[in-house]
Amino acid sequence: MSTTAEEQREMARVRSLRYYYSHKKEVQARNDAWWRAHPEKLKEKVRRRSLRRREKLKAYRKIYRSKNREKLNAASRKWLRTEAGKLAIARHNHVRRCRKLGLQSNNLGIAEWMRQVRQNPFMRCHWCGTKVSGRRIHFDHVIALSNGGSHAIGNLCAACPDCNRSKSSRALSNWLVNNQAFLPL
Repeated sequence: MSTTAEEQREMARVRSLRYYYSHKKEVQARNDAWWRAHPEKLKEKVRRRSLRRREKLKAYRKIYRSKNREKLNAASRKWLRTEAGKLAIARHNHVRRCRKLGLQSNNLGIAEWMRQVRQNPFMRCHWCGTKVSGRRIHFDHVIALSNGGSHAIGNLCAACPDCNRSKSSRALSNWLVNNQAFLPL
């Protein structure tokens, strides 16, 4: 009676497993010694395994996103309405604009400073001195990004929405609001 190739492979697999379990310690010691003698092969094996896992996770996430699109979109919209979401959007937009204009950008400390300013119940506008709720405060670039200013703490100030919108990207010398006296930087 002849056996098929598939049956032969299955019998070989069973023999191999039987041998492995009856000589487990010897086989493991031999394998460990081989991997220690070939560290570059071990690194490659780990790298391939990591890639396979990443690919599986990527495929799983793609399927999950397609099945739960509405749920994920709702969660994203909800997060974007939070204070952290608003700050993240502002930070992203400033960094993107700085990169686009080829300007210096320093994000270290800016996010924390913005968070602290927004937590205050009231702030005074840097330009006109108006008392503004910490949540409504705007962050104004003293020298606008479009005019070569950097996105750094030294170039940012807290301003009321009216001053920030009216100043826009103009230089201080070109921007006057009701002949106001500016507070010192």
